[in-house]
Amino acid sequence: MENNTLNLPDQSVIVADAAFPLKTYLMKPYQTTPTRREKIFNYRLSRARRIVENAFGILVTRFRVLINAIDMTPKKIDPITLAACALHNWLRKTSDMYITQRCVDFEDIQQGVVVPGAWRAQMRQVLKAYHLHATITTLSTGRSNKKHLCAAL
Repeated sequence: MENNTLNLPDQSVIVADAAFPLKTYLMKPYQTTPTRREKIFNYRLSRARRIVENAFGILVTRFRVLINAIDMTPKKIDPITLAACALHNWLRKTSDMYITQRCVDFEDIQQGVVVPGAWRAQMRQVLKAYHLHATITTLSTGRSNKKHLCAAL
């Protein structure tokens, strides 16, 4: 992004939250007492970010190979990512059950709040299961290493 090597169209930006630094290609919300126009900008930026979060969150909960860094070369990662995106898009168009109405975040206009989509709870469950698996694997490997080192004494 810094060197413009992705060949994105002019004026393309990545939406971000306040934690990121402002860059020419990275848009984040206004922080200090925004004007009316800046509030509208923040709202639209937030909606854009939520759309990306929903799409990627659903993609990751369905295709768990994407949940962590894929330990392969970019040449092998690209087809995996493209296949997941193609399957995701195909399922969206051909299955009414792939993404239900409550699956994505939505705005409750009556209450003035954003209601989190079901994918967020699914993601928490996936991450808990992954963390548990990683913990068990680490403990098992650690015990094995400890026995090996002890035997070497």
